[in-house]
Amino acid sequence: LYYWSAQLAGPKHAALAGWTTGWFTWIGLLGVSAGSAFSFGQIFTALLYANPTSPLNLSRDASTSHAAEIETMRYKLICFAATAFVLFTVAILNSFSTKWLHKASQMWVPFNIAVMVVLSIACPIGASLKGMDMLSLGELYGLWNNSTGLPDSWAGAVGLLLPCFLYVGYDAPAHMSEESQHAMRSGPFAIITSILFGFLGWFTLWGALCTIPPSTYETLIKDPKTTSAGVDVWVNTVGPTGAVVMGVLLLVFQWTTMVSAVAAQ
Repeated sequence: LYYWSAQLAGPKHAALAGWTTGWFTWIGLLGVSAGSAFSFGQIFTALLYANPTSPLNLSRDASTSHAAEIETMRYKLICFAATAFVLFTVAILNSFSTKWLHKASQMWVPFNIAVMVVLSIACPIGASLKGMDMLSLGELYGLWNNSTGLPDSWAGAVGLLLPCFLYVGYDAPAHMSEESQHAMRSGPFAIITSILFGFLGWFTLWGALCTIPPSTYETLIKDPKTTSAGVDVWVNTVGPTGAVVMGVLLLVFQWTTMVSAVAAQ
């Protein structure tokens, strides 16, 4: 990407454009990797609170608030251990040969597409079977709710970060084009394809958000039963066992995409 930036900027600004792009790419990789790993740890820990019948269940007392629970040592240790685990295993797998990583990636791609489809349709189907009221896309886009305590402008900007994560995939083919055959054709094709597949993530977000009644926003955000608002949505729509299954699928999805993203860099 830094080479492309330098070429597009022209001789006068090539050095500055290449240097800036290179450093922002590196900082972005660190931020995305750290954020994805921490998200993995949070979801993994929340799943332990999801199923009351599980021997691994960590159900908190009704008198204990969400804010108090995530400050407990057991929550912090489990979340930290899961975060460290995914970072460590990603690093280990990326020390393997590129031949092995290539074969693994070929298996992960269809699996990850299937996971995205399952996550997109599970919540609406579960909500329909339970007779829950669902928001239309018009209502969803026409509704504004800010429970962050931040000004609306800041909350809106931060909220846009989640959809942006759906398009980080274009960066990987851009880097891999340096080592690809017929890069002038295969590079742009891979970039466009990754962006198109990113739209699957929009359907996943729509599928989850349309099942949340506006009257429950405040409780869901500030005091989720499982320590994660996202996992709570799954519990409400597909039940505790279904929530665990969806969570495990998402964790595997996160882990494989982190391995691929680091390998591409």
